[in-house]
Amino acid sequence: MLVKGVPRDKPIRSGWRCDSCGEPVPDLQAGWVEWLAAEDTKGKPKGSRLRLVHHRNTSPRWREPYGCQYNPQDEFRKNRGIVEGLGLDRFSGPDGLMLLLSMIAEHELPARELIELAKRVQIPGYEGDSAFYLLRLFLAMRDLGCIPVISSFEFRDSIDSATNSRSVHQTFVNDCLPSVRRRWNMKAIVVHKYGGPEVLKFEDYPDPVPGPGEVLVRVAASSVNPIDYMRRAGLTKDFYPIQFPGLIGVDIAGTVVKLGPGVEGFSVGDQVFAMADNTYAELCVVKAAALAKIPKGLDLIQAAALPLVTTTGSQLLSATGIKAGQTVLVVGAAGNVGRSAVFTAKQRGATVVAGVLKRQIDEAKTVGANQVIATDDDTAIVNLLPLDAVADTVGGRTAEKLIARVKPGGVFATVLAAPQNAAKFPSVKVVAVFSKFDRKTLEFMAEAVRDGKLVIPISQKLPLREAAEAQAAAEKGGIGKILLVA
Repeated sequence: MLVKGVPRDKPIRSGWRCDSCGEPVPDLQAGWVEWLAAEDTKGKPKGSRLRLVHHRNTSPRWREPYGCQYNPQDEFRKNRGIVEGLGLDRFSGPDGLMLLLSMIAEHELPARELIELAKRVQIPGYEGDSAFYLLRLFLAMRDLGCIPVISSFEFRDSIDSATNSRSVHQTFVNDCLPSVRRRWNMKAIVVHKYGGPEVLKFEDYPDPVPGPGEVLVRVAASSVNPIDYMRRAGLTKDFYPIQFPGLIGVDIAGTVVKLGPGVEGFSVGDQVFAMADNTYAELCVVKAAALAKIPKGLDLIQAAALPLVTTTGSQLLSATGIKAGQTVLVVGAAGNVGRSAVFTAKQRGATVVAGVLKRQIDEAKTVGANQVIATDDDTAIVNLLPLDAVADTVGGRTAEKLIARVKPGGVFATVLAAPQNAAKFPSVKVVAVFSKFDRKTLEFMAEAVRDGKLVIPISQKLPLREAAEAQAAAEKGGIGKILLVA
């Protein structure tokens, strides 16, 4: 027995390579997982590493590997920047383990440093000797081009079941190996044709590769937005089509795992969020210019609910040009875009009227507006005092009624189509708002959520594979966001 738990009569699988030179092990009976000591010039132990090596013969005694050179100090220096930049103190449990795995998959870190990283993420059940078994398995997966595809939902059970170092390795193997696949195929929600929620399929899909100015993000969560199910149904195919088979999704929160050429300002291990494309997946490529770091203290999963709705709400209100002391009506104020618009208006010192349905009156009283009215009550609309501006998230007949309440020279800003009767009110400026990424706005709104100044309700958190159920629920309406956890 060369290493505790690794029997001598169990050969290495075909395809494993020497950790030192990368050459295939020529004799399967001669290649083993071994603990080799690195000695200094005086023959004293200077460090050690868990290694897979090939030998001049099949003797189990210590031998120098042939055909390759290895200097642990040089290798450590080469990877020190990566190791120190990970910031693994911020991660624990399943999230920390999956981040560690992504590091192994993307970087040639020595096992010695990986073991230290494993200790820092404090994975229950994987301390001491069991860390060696776990990391050896991970390194083997890296060498074979494989990584486990296990969501935090599935992975939590296997970690919680690992209670001692004697059983932990077998537990991990039993639970995880059935989910191992080739690295270049991630899991994603794939759309093959337009239709209802049933066209959303949880399938293998090629891993995205970051190009110049792009960042590869391991997705922690995405969220369901109306634009997602509108694209799925083909309602946007004339201006925002899906190239079949294709992916959908806009919101993303996750961890940086790889940087494309020329990217500055981000590091591997950063927690980030953004408005992007193809976010219903385990991995997503995002332009660095459209990426923001998640404020400290804000939950990574919760952050996935924020990019599109908070940015849109802020930009919608800004489009009204409202100033301190003026009055603005936010239509659909109980929704997440509306809530964000109300918050932005209050930050500007405006008087805010929240327009909602009668059944949403009580909920709307919590959004921070000065007044709440029912937009499905014609009497309430008629009794409205003239408005300096309207920020609309509803459209339709409601918008047609409310544009009449705007003062001459006022603004009617909307994220939907202009009211059909807009021509009857030429003195009212109608502004169409199309959300676009703004790092400062997103960070400001996220800090407000973290500090409790703005509340974006979350109604459900579902595994990514249940995207069809999530969209079906979202289409029925409701206030809270639905998150898809990858």
